[in-house]
Amino acid sequence: MGALALAPLMHAVAAAPAAENPKGWSLLNMPEGVTSVSREIHDIHMIVLWICVWIGVLVFGVMFYSMFAHRKARGHKPARREAERIRKRGPRIGKAFLAPRQRAEQQPAGRIIGSER
Repeated sequence: MGALALAPLMHAVAAAPAAENPKGWSLLNMPEGVTSVSREIHDIHMIVLWICVWIGVLVFGVMFYSMFAHRKARGHKPARREAERIRKRGPRIGKAFLAPRQRAEQQPAGRIIGSER
């Protein structure tokens, strides 16, 4: 069953009214307020929550797909060592070029106020 097939079911569960006395999992969610402003805040909270859920589903889906599709049993070779070295050394080289410039731009430390002896 695909993720898109589960969307109506997930929406129905999320839109279901809360019980009078919340128990179990419903205690973990933000309670719906009484005033109109608090209800709007709850609606925004639920929208952001479902956006985060879908981002998580997409990220884990891509991760599991790439793990399944690129495994060694299917004949994929590991990455070349040269690419790994470039990926690791690139930031270090950049830091080496930026460090002297940052030290030159720093102001010398003055005396600390309140430390007169």
